[in-house]
Amino acid sequence: MEWPVRLSVTAYGVSIDVRTNDARMGEGLAGHLPPGSKTAEFLDTGRVYSLVVDQDEGPGGHHNLVYVNGALLARCATLQATLRAFEADVQLYVAEMAPEHIFVHSGVVGYRGRGILLPGRSFAGKSTLVSELVRAGADYYSDEYAVLDSAGGVHAYPRPLLIRNGRTSGVAKQRIHPVGVRAGDGPLPVGLVVMSQFRSGGEWRPRRLSPGRGALALLANTVAARRIPEVAMATLHHVVTRAPIVTSERGEASTVVEPILELAAQA
Repeated sequence: MEWPVRLSVTAYGVSIDVRTNDARMGEGLAGHLPPGSKTAEFLDTGRVYSLVVDQDEGPGGHHNLVYVNGALLARCATLQATLRAFEADVQLYVAEMAPEHIFVHSGVVGYRGRGILLPGRSFAGKSTLVSELVRAGADYYSDEYAVLDSAGGVHAYPRPLLIRNGRTSGVAKQRIHPVGVRAGDGPLPVGLVVMSQFRSGGEWRPRRLSPGRGALALLANTVAARRIPEVAMATLHHVVTRAPIVTSERGEASTVVEPILELAAQA
């Protein structure tokens, strides 16, 4: 098979290769790479993503394939789904293998010079909460990962904010930089960690966790926790000994924005 698009990508110290048989995919790939990725000529880094696009527009439709080192990762009916499958895996791989940062599944905003972490896996409602906090004046850092350095500082991971469209398998991208909204820049010390889960009719009754329980809660959302547990715990220790960790169920995101910002201001 011919590969008109072949490139190598480096993000957070992790390198991968990407190739596709469809030249039209070249420009579209950039928007599905981890934020801050740098590209170069194909280098054979040892992890190769192959995006095979079926260009036959017959009655059966498209059947696009995503491979990782020759193993089938996903079979997709549309180009959009193909790119989403590639994006999800490459970003998780970078989060797992980054040599100098720890990635925690978490929304992040900046407020008054400190970071607010909103840990949670998919469907926890963190993207919606991040969006509401940004609308209230916080700086947008991430809706997917809190990227922590060895001193516990949180870095921006500013991919386009993703808001689910109500279908289990679908998401719709929403612009996160309307006029007056700021994106985060440099690393921030963590000032507050909010462990919350959306529940229809849920009441906001925050209670504070001990540093030990807070570390375990964060560890459960840390991508590389099993691969490098000692490094992950050392990084999280910097966070939980300096920032309060609160937990509560909540209702609609708009109802807890003001209480969360008040907690951050008092911390």
